[in-house]
Amino acid sequence: KNGNWRWIYAQAHAERDSEGNPLRMMGCHLDITDQRTAAAERDEALSRLEKIASRVPGVVYQYRLCPDGTASFPYASDGMNDLLANSSDGAGKALSKLFRPNSAEASESLQASIRKSAEDLSPWTHEFQVRDSGGRERWLFANSVPEREENGSTLWHGYLADISER
Repeated sequence: KNGNWRWIYAQAHAERDSEGNPLRMMGCHLDITDQRTAAAERDEALSRLEKIASRVPGVVYQYRLCPDGTASFPYASDGMNDLLANSSDGAGKALSKLFRPNSAEASESLQASIRKSAEDLSPWTHEFQVRDSGGRERWLFANSVPEREENGSTLWHGYLADISER
């Protein structure tokens, strides 16, 4: 009534007689303007964050460690391709390789640092060496902040940087 446009969700059902002629229509209309506005704002914020993440050298990521010991990368920025020499693997699969260093000693050190961060929810920083898809040895620096999720998983928000030249 004030002249603003509104988003309306409409659902209806026609009741018909035995010959298929319509007798009456029943339905409802719901004003979904607030939901549509919130979705548009969320999409805009996501787009803005993806643009920012694409400009950050290295990889912006989320790493999830579940109570059963399984792990995944729910998000990884496109910088992952640079770190892995343009690997064609998906982000989660490719980044999983990053968290498997070249030696057993380095792997245990990495895993122990992740476990400690998960236990006391302390920021995780770690330097480790990996081999990219082109076979080159690379040194990476990881920095992230963990949070506990409702299901007991730990989710880190962080970034990886290539420090090989250093």
